[in-house]
Amino acid sequence: MVPEVETFRRDLERAGIAFVDELGRRADLHALRKIFGTALVLNGEQPRVVMEAMRHSDLKLTMKLYTDAGQLPVGAALARLPWNNGAKSEEEKSA
Repeated sequence: MVPEVETFRRDLERAGIAFVDELGRRADLHALRKIFGTALVLNGEQPRVVMEAMRHSDLKLTMKLYTDAGQLPVGAALARLPWNNGAKSEEEKSA
């Protein structure tokens, strides 16, 4: 059962979580769904599995709106590409 907004706000307050933070981000039910979707992606679940778990009918909705791209390890993924093995960073080259 989904709590009413006022109940949810009181629960957030008791937990010391601002409903709207200093960056203007809201701690609402959609934010919880975004955290859920992002956590599934970060745990290596296949996109279609994430879509089904979130009960979406469109993969674009799941991946674009309910996955926080800022949390994705893009740099680490690029570093794992085969042609990056042993490559030196610009800092290492100048040392």
